Amino acid sequence: MRDTYRETALDNTASIPRILFSVLSLLAAIGVTAALTLQISDQWVYEEFVAHDFFAYFSFQQGFGLVIVLVASGIYGLQSARDTLALSAARAAFVMYSIVVGSTYFVLTEMGIADPRPVGPMLWPMIVMNFVIPVYLGLEWLLNSQRAALPWWTFFTSLSYPAVWFVVTLIRGDLTGWYPFELLNPSSEEASSNSFLYMGATAALFFLVSLSVMVVNRIHVVLRRSSKAS
Repeated sequence: MRDTYRETALDNTASIPRILFSVLSLLAAIGVTAALTLQISDQWVYEEFVAHDFFAYFSFQQGFGLVIVLVASGIYGLQSARDTLALSAARAAFVMYSIVVGSTYFVLTEMGIADPRPVGPMLWPMIVMNFVIPVYLGLEWLLNSQRAALPWWTFFTSLSYPAVWFVVTLIRGDLTGWYPFELLNPSSEEASSNSFLYMGATAALFFLVSLSVMVVNRIHVVLRRSSKAS
């Protein structure tokens, strides 16, 4: 049986650019952790924190997962010349998640569905999570070519988590009556043909961003092989 994420022999010498990318990953992890912590503390202070609802949001789930991936990327990047398949695949998935979350948050605020204001007085956690981090992750993925070649089925595995989240959210909402967004509630006044349009657009965005991430990885691999051959 093929080893899904088979490790490859890597040169353990990290280059200067790779060290820089690794340090940026660790700094980004600190920024995301600070933003998430402040959002929780603000909701706690204003007595609006409900743990099972807070952690039901896809944006917060991917935020906590992103911290783990960023820390792993930073630590491993300081010790090796190239990311492994497993780490590259995880990074690819969370690049996609973060970009989609930031994009959909902007759309939801423009539609008046999501409140662009934080619970507390500080706005910077929203800016960090929905603008700074997605832009950083996208640029870093474009510029950092030192990653393993991802098999094309990684494209589908990266989409499995948001698909599972969506199904679980609908089941949970049907059982409890609570949905992260009223657009997902079939019995709400906001549920209409626009809801299906939004969900379809979000699914298409997940698909396109994931495909773009894979294409960039393939371009990096081709360029790397060409440079070695020349």
